[in-house]
Amino acid sequence: MLTVKTRLDKSEISGIGLFASQVILPGDIVWKMSSISVLKISKIQYELLSDIEQKFIKEKDYYWLDDDGSYMIPMDDGRFINHSSSPNLVELDDNHYIASRKIEPNEELTIDYKKLVPKEYWEAYML
Repeated sequence: MLTVKTRLDKSEISGIGLFASQVILPGDIVWKMSSISVLKISKIQYELLSDIEQKFIKEKDYYWLDDDGSYMIPMDDGRFINHSSSPNLVELDDNHYIASRKIEPNEELTIDYKKLVPKEYWEAYML
């Protein structure tokens, strides 16, 4: 769940992005996992979904794969955080993202997608 004030807007990186609405200091927790922040769908549950449902998840690309292969689908606006090879958010642990530096209001929040997707998908994010 997002722990700071944010807003959605057009992104110069890709489509819609998530932007800070406040100053965020280095080390501030920006997003944390909670029982209501992420929907977890196991591989078996995913395979039981209709083709249309599977296509929706894949095309929207608002997910990452957990270590056990489950689809992790964010339920808040964190799903609009775009990729950067020089992100301003970094993973503290499996359950928290923190600011890697001071982030000003109206600055887009970014993470390194290579940390979220299997190695075979990295090439798509080699920007």
